[in-house]
Amino acid sequence: MVGIVFRGGLWIEGAMKTKIRVDGLDATEKISDMIRYSAHYPQLRVIMLHGSTFAGFNIIDGDEMVERTKRPVIAATKERPDLAKIEKAI
Repeated sequence: MVGIVFRGGLWIEGAMKTKIRVDGLDATEKISDMIRYSAHYPQLRVIMLHGSTFAGFNIIDGDEMVERTKRPVIAATKERPDLAKIEKAI
């Protein structure tokens, strides 16, 4: 998992990375820790995610991430999730 820190949406200020398990349960914890322990943490104002699942089906708990990071979290996708496929996967 790679995170990029942008300033003003134009300048890349930095990058960070962590490892999460494929289809695991550690994405929220690992990504939150990656953010909290980054040198960029004090300047971060919002966390933006592309979706809410990573590494297969490792689901982010947005509320827990907000609690852990003390920052608002926005998860956006291009398309609506296919709930039938999700239900079949779990």
